[in-house]
Amino acid sequence: MKDEIFPKSRVSSREDSTRPSQHHIYRLADVEVDASRGSIRRDDGQEQHLRQQTLQVLLYLIEHRERGVSKEELMQEVWNGTAVTDDALVQCIMDIRRALGDDSRHPRFIKTIPKVGYSLIAPVKEAAQIPVQTEEITSIKLEYEEDISPTALVAEDRSTSLALPPRKWFGKRFALASALALLLIAASVFAIYWKGRQSAASDQQQAGTTIPRVAGKEALAVMYFENLSDSRDLDWLREGLSDMLITDLSRSTKLAVLGRQQLHLLFERVGHNPESNIRLDQALNVARRAQADVVVLGSFARMEGKIRVDVQLYNARDGQLLTSERLVVEQPAQLLTQVDLLSLKLASYLSGSADPEVSAGLSRVMTNNLQAYRYYSLGVEKANALLYVEAVALLEKAVALDPEFAMAHARIGYTYVMCWVRPEEGKPALEKAFQLSGGLTEKDRLSIVAWYAVAHEDYPAAIDAYRQIIDRYPLEVEAYWRLARLLRGEEQMEEALEIAKQFLSQTF
Repeated sequence: MKDEIFPKSRVSSREDSTRPSQHHIYRLADVEVDASRGSIRRDDGQEQHLRQQTLQVLLYLIEHRERGVSKEELMQEVWNGTAVTDDALVQCIMDIRRALGDDSRHPRFIKTIPKVGYSLIAPVKEAAQIPVQTEEITSIKLEYEEDISPTALVAEDRSTSLALPPRKWFGKRFALASALALLLIAASVFAIYWKGRQSAASDQQQAGTTIPRVAGKEALAVMYFENLSDSRDLDWLREGLSDMLITDLSRSTKLAVLGRQQLHLLFERVGHNPESNIRLDQALNVARRAQADVVVLGSFARMEGKIRVDVQLYNARDGQLLTSERLVVEQPAQLLTQVDLLSLKLASYLSGSADPEVSAGLSRVMTNNLQAYRYYSLGVEKANALLYVEAVALLEKAVALDPEFAMAHARIGYTYVMCWVRPEEGKPALEKAFQLSGGLTEKDRLSIVAWYAVAHEDYPAAIDAYRQIIDRYPLEVEAYWRLARLLRGEEQMEEALEIAKQFLSQTF
């Protein structure tokens, strides 16, 4: 499932006095930026290549590290006056952070200057100067994996029963393929990509950060919570409480809820630092961009050993307060069950009746151990920031505290298989997760099936699982691009292009 282009050397960009140097290797903390190769290498051996514009943005920030750089300056210098939207720059910054293993909430490399631009904050050393060769790409190497049909992925009734795919290994075959056809497909994908970029000029075209309009469903955006206490040990609840409510409310058949990852992307686009508190007007702006009907704001504080949580629901269109709720827990361990009750109240208010799906509760589908949930939440955050060693360590702490924590096992497997590309180490965790998956949502169970199938190179089974996820849960943006890559590997190019188009419309 690989198609790689191996140039003899990179084509150098034009060199003038206003452009960052393409000749250097820069050392930023524990990573190395090779400008001539367009790559970022970490001390743990991971290497990632950047797109040309993304590389130019990073190099410009490096060359002007003594000051903050405005968005307007970056767009003028990198795109050379070409009309593009802020989303193009935001996507470049996100790609840079992923490659560096940076986190905008706790930045080590790039700091967001709200409503202004960005600043490189990591120390920089110029390690070497590399001569630049200018040669054209002269060879293309294609490698395909064998397509062997597996046994059925799911049991007879797919709507209610899932089964893990069989352990089937695939040999490899080398087949003649047309380089011209590959280039035409690449050109088609680029055309779709550019069209998606252009459509992002409108705030109403922000899928991936936009909640699909579904008849009979209220669209909901849950903001990060405000920490009103001086207790830094509770600071993880800023995102943790938001994530708990999102997890609970997403199970409702009457609500469509913006996901945690999509919320973070929206914060990037509007220039809001997730570490700072969000005002009502900012929350309403984010909610309107997501096309939400209702926005949830909240805060928490430690008072005389107790934890108090306040939540308000606002009409996203006019900012009118709809309702408010408060909960007080005597012990932190009680927080999960109390948030379950809070979610049930909110869902009942929004839908007008009790929702049995929401009543299942975090303690049943996730864990009843707050410390385990804390490690889980932090582990998912580290995995999203490409800090895989730290992610696995945190997730392993979660399962040590609660061995029955199915999604913590699943996320360990996901990190090894889907992110780190170390499938053998991820298989046991995914098998354990599936054994414990009886109380999970259908979406989580389908995800585990897809990850397990990829671990065993059973790509048709993974494709089938991702198709079901997209069909039933159109907000799951990651499923689109993973499905597109799998379809491309199975040479189902027409469907791959269609899914890629959907993914780009959901992301830009």
